[in-house]
Amino acid sequence: MADFALWGAAIAEALGFTKEEFLQAYANKIREQSDEALEASTEGMALLRFMDALPDAVWQDEPSRLFSELKKTVTNDDAEFAFGEELPKKASVLMKKLNVLRPNLRTAGLDLSSKKVNGRRQVVVRKIPAKPVQAVFAVQATETNGKTEEGIGGNSDSAADTAQSPDSFTRDDQDDADGIF
Repeated sequence: MADFALWGAAIAEALGFTKEEFLQAYANKIREQSDEALEASTEGMALLRFMDALPDAVWQDEPSRLFSELKKTVTNDDAEFAFGEELPKKASVLMKKLNVLRPNLRTAGLDLSSKKVNGRRQVVVRKIPAKPVQAVFAVQATETNGKTEEGIGGNSDSAADTAQSPDSFTRDDQDDADGIF
């Protein structure tokens, strides 16, 4: 994604926009797609509704208990759960689907985790401040060996917070097994 942001920012400038305008539009689009993924998921919408109704910021219990609580929130005539979608028949399948939605739930303000307590699996759902999309903050120029390269500065969990410029990649005549194009 860093390469996309780098190229997108450069193209935006060529079209008369600023890098910041592009990056803001990019972040908004990521947020929109995350929201759409949740809206398309009966499991995600049921969990959001369940947690909205709770006065506490944390809910913890076994997956089967979460499953039974979420079943109470989904009704067949509810417009929010369109297309006649139902929750899975088993708690284990529900948890698999919720695990897939973890990043989307986090963006929407829920942290989903699990742990073992006395040898039994426990699901922990916490209300957190909605996470703003932080895919990219700014495109910044850095100078390396007398050559200016643009990199993406962002909030990432990886050690590399900058991307290489496209012209810094090298090509070779070998197959791609060596990792060099």
